[in-house]
Amino acid sequence: MTNVANHLIERDQSRFFKSLLVVLLLWGITFVIGYFQLIIQEKAIQKMSKSIRLDLASKIGKMEMSHFSKAEIQRYTSFMQNDINLIEEKGFKSFFFISRFLANGIFLLVALLLFNVYLFALVLLLLALLNLVPKLLRYLTREGNEEVSTANNRFLSLMQDVINGYETLKMFSAEKKFVSTIDNGSTIIADARIDYAKKQSLVNVVISTMNISSQIAVIFTTGLLVFQGALSVGAILSTTELSTKIFDSFGVVNQYYILLDSISPLFKVIDDGVAAKEPTPAVKTFEAIDLKEVSFAYSDKSKDLLQNFTYRFERGGKYHIIGASGSGKSTLLKLIFKQLAPTEGQIYLNRAPYTEADLVSVSQYLKQDTHIFNFDLDDNITLGRTVDQGTLKTVKELVGVDQLHAGNLSGGRSS
Repeated sequence: MTNVANHLIERDQSRFFKSLLVVLLLWGITFVIGYFQLIIQEKAIQKMSKSIRLDLASKIGKMEMSHFSKAEIQRYTSFMQNDINLIEEKGFKSFFFISRFLANGIFLLVALLLFNVYLFALVLLLLALLNLVPKLLRYLTREGNEEVSTANNRFLSLMQDVINGYETLKMFSAEKKFVSTIDNGSTIIADARIDYAKKQSLVNVVISTMNISSQIAVIFTTGLLVFQGALSVGAILSTTELSTKIFDSFGVVNQYYILLDSISPLFKVIDDGVAAKEPTPAVKTFEAIDLKEVSFAYSDKSKDLLQNFTYRFERGGKYHIIGASGSGKSTLLKLIFKQLAPTEGQIYLNRAPYTEADLVSVSQYLKQDTHIFNFDLDDNITLGRTVDQGTLKTVKELVGVDQLHAGNLSGGRSS
């Protein structure tokens, strides 16, 4: 007997350790999956974010300069950083949560179908009603996200303004204005985010209320089926547990769907990025530029700098444009190079409409105040184009600069 008892104890111990080993192995697999899941998810999110930024950058690159000059530059800057962050947090991550809880809910629905077809039909009907909530309330979260985006854009504008004017504020001992402006901008963002949180909380309360009401309806229906003898009393516990998990899963799906839907207005900046236009034949040579009755004013209320101006610039000609400061000399060149659009009249290249790319392909225009990028000197000269290194070295020697960082150039050397 003692040997038999010892054998049974050893067998039970062996089973226990095997079971423990299996449990530990499953935990280890779960941890490994969780580790790689977050990495793979983040890689996918960053790949999508990069694709969106490149899409906007590509469309900006195709803009006419006259169109880009009218745009709020900080709008694009804010989208590239702040709005992309909103899209990642409320869009992409919501998508992954939706996928997870939707799969969980579907498996639970299959289990309920195998349990009782009538309860399955009831739950499907209640889920359909619950699904209407995001469609009815999504305007709240869309509105909230747009307000947050606008607040981020406004804060960026205020911050850039006071930072660029820091020396002026410092010289006039107006440091308080610097601090108060940042404070006002922070308040704008805080108010927008709090308002968004209120809207999101209201949506969550409505979904939760419908969720609980649906669970009560399932429990009540199960009770009726028990009284009719279609189910046992113990089934109430099973259906309650199943319905709770089903509605919780789809409730989470609805909440994240609303978040996912709320970011759609943010993509408007990409959709509005480039105005559609008919392609024009590529220009191969330069013959002449014709301005016909061209007028231009910087605003509706300002006086026309150019009025009914007609002139022809021909190939091989040399032209000397003179006039007092502010008389429109630079404006004329900007109009020709499509950095500005005429208020009235038309401009033609070789007697035909043209794009900015057409003119750039056959001419060059050097502004008085060329922008110096925060790149090294070689990159500022080549602008990313492939240039013979010997030619590049010769150019730097001719102008008397070496391989300095562009930010270290003095005003005279940069010009």
